[in-house]
Amino acid sequence: MIRHNTLYFLTIVLMPAFLFGSQTPVDKILDDNKAITGRKIEEIKESEESKLLNDKGLKVTQPLEKKENLTPQHEFPFFYEYALGGRLGVSVDQEDDGFSFPILFGFFYRFPFLEKFPTEISVDLLSNSKGVLDVSYLYYLAKRNLRLYGKAGLSVFLIAEDKLATLSNLDNYGANLAVGMEDILYPPLSFKVELGARVGLEQVTGYFIFGYSWSW
Repeated sequence: MIRHNTLYFLTIVLMPAFLFGSQTPVDKILDDNKAITGRKIEEIKESEESKLLNDKGLKVTQPLEKKENLTPQHEFPFFYEYALGGRLGVSVDQEDDGFSFPILFGFFYRFPFLEKFPTEISVDLLSNSKGVLDVSYLYYLAKRNLRLYGKAGLSVFLIAEDKLATLSNLDNYGANLAVGMEDILYPPLSFKVELGARVGLEQVTGYFIFGYSWSW
């Protein structure tokens, strides 16, 4: 009698549980892992950048809301009382045969007369061999960076042919009336513009000048 020997092998196969009955798909888990990893990388980068800026004394903050600047310009008070400057311009002279336009070059000095009244002395030389000496009082509308003013005073026309006699000739005297503007460029330096007229017994002239004013 022949006896057959039979060997039985038990094979156990372990399969991942998520293949059976898992409610979360594999693709979703991978996408979630990528999203979490990406956020961590961004957080690490932001943390390193913030630390680097803080080490350099810089601070990262939210941008401030832009507010409209309603502060008017030229609000800086002008404290200076003395000034010295040069000027260049053109004069309009009336002559027998019409008008001439000689070039004007001069300088001025401003000081507080009797510690209260701003007074300006100016001397101008003209290209037609004449000159003018002015002594005027200034009235400021406002003493700020931008200063508008009116000016009134006495003028003496200096005629080269008359030499010293020009001061004794009443026909050479007249009134000086002007309006002007000075604006701070870089304290205490200002830009100056002036328009005026000199009215005498014998002649009437107008002038336009621009220049600079150095104050202290």
